[in-house]
Amino acid sequence: MGGTAGCGVQAAMAIDIREDRVKMGIVSREGNVLFSRRYPWETSSVAGFLDALVLDIADFQRQAEGRWEYDRVGVSMGGWIDREAGMWLYTAKVHGFADPVPLRYLIERATGHPTFIDNDIHVSTLAENRFGIGQIYPNFTYYHIGRGIAVGVVSEGNLIRGAANYAGEYGGYLYDLGGQDGVCRLEEFASGRGMVRWARSLFEQYPHSVLRQADRVGALSPTKIFECAAENDSLATYIVHHVQRGIGLSVVNLLSFTNSEAIAFGGELAGLHGLLPVLTDFIEEHCAAPTRRSLNYIGSGRLDVHEEGMIGAAWLTWEGGGVPPCPGRTL
Repeated sequence: MGGTAGCGVQAAMAIDIREDRVKMGIVSREGNVLFSRRYPWETSSVAGFLDALVLDIADFQRQAEGRWEYDRVGVSMGGWIDREAGMWLYTAKVHGFADPVPLRYLIERATGHPTFIDNDIHVSTLAENRFGIGQIYPNFTYYHIGRGIAVGVVSEGNLIRGAANYAGEYGGYLYDLGGQDGVCRLEEFASGRGMVRWARSLFEQYPHSVLRQADRVGALSPTKIFECAAENDSLATYIVHHVQRGIGLSVVNLLSFTNSEAIAFGGELAGLHGLLPVLTDFIEEHCAAPTRRSLNYIGSGRLDVHEEGMIGAAWLTWEGGGVPPCPGRTL
């Protein structure tokens, strides 16, 4: 989306780093993405990531210069974040990550603007809370299905963060696949990466599966797995059955704990063929009566999955993520 911010329009630069990409945008205080660009996420090393990020920021600012005005930066970052200190504490996605990274300081130096940073799923949940499902239901659960699996829980309008700002890392939910696979983490077979890895590990048991041919030409993906399941491919059907059941059980257990009024599914894989209708039926069948009667909405989040991270990151700069600016930093 292009154009020029008018006089008095408040906007922020947003940086959303998740999945396999970095998205940067200019977002208005009303939650509209005015301009955006996408860059690859360099994961070969921490130094390589930081060098690439600085170059990407410079490129983005050159393109936005003279077109959009902003005076703050919000960052949505995958991994464990100390939002008060602005530190990136851990991620498994960048090779060789060992020591905390002062990400807020580095981005402030690169952009020249005060910066706020938080975990990516927390940021998406905050976006839904401010501009999406939270405007209707003050008690809701955001369930993200992408390359990983995570959740955000909002109670009476407030995001539950946990003691170390690490609440919601739900990919560790345990599920019994049976047989040789046994008990494993939900993310290992039901996330985007997990589905593809699991399919490859089963090729010898399903030598005639269409998925095997798809992998040979670089076309194996979660979308392909669900499409082939709809066409009764035996391996794809087996995988999709466990994905649906594993996510379904995790949702039912989660809702039994949160007693949410709504559950909103987000992430780039939440719209996989037939997934939401199956999950809806599973929830309605297996939730206890009080939990089910409290639940008024089961469905997709209200925001564009490709923009929610940028929208939430921008909103951090006005809400501050609950963290006051450091001394000497003004907004």
